[in-house]
Amino acid sequence: MSEYFSIYVDEEGISDDKLSLTSEGFAKVTEELENLIDMFFPEGEETIVPTEEGLTDIRTDLMRYLDNRATRVLNKEKTNEKNN
Repeated sequence: MSEYFSIYVDEEGISDDKLSLTSEGFAKVTEELENLIDMFFPEGEETIVPTEEGLTDIRTDLMRYLDNRATRVLNKEKTNEKNN
């Protein structure tokens, strides 16, 4: 799928049934959200998502959306493989 998603496996070896962002994906979402916000403000007005409560909520919602979309894409790919 992408370097930014994987199936989560816990310490006991139990795996999730959907994709979720990797730590690299989490960092990329944070970086790109900060870049988007910085486009609208002058240089020197640094945006730091983890310290901005509203932006943290947006990041969480965006991560949830990305996880769900990646899982839908993966499921569609699996279905297409079965049908071919």
